Amino acid sequence: MVAVQDHRIAGFCALHFLRHAKVELEALFVDPDFIGQGLGKFLLNFAKATAKEHGAISMRLHSDPYAEDFYSANGAEKVGEIKSGSIPGRFLPVLEISL
Repeated sequence: MVAVQDHRIAGFCALHFLRHAKVELEALFVDPDFIGQGLGKFLLNFAKATAKEHGAISMRLHSDPYAEDFYSANGAEKVGEIKSGSIPGRFLPVLEISL
């Protein structure tokens, strides 16, 4: 899903479907100019609904540490951590949302 506002890409989300009725939120990004307008919540709800429509029972994601509160406020629970592939010494929260 790509969200466009004023002829600009304001945000996007992408899903990766796995086996056993699980899906991974591959990406969710909101352009900083559009943060605080409800777009992140809209994209997350779209991703959750799409995953559920395709039979998923849960959605897992690797969150930026600064976005963890956003995901937690929208139903995600921390289930672990994973080493960042791009920033040495940094760990990313692994979150899961029951659908």
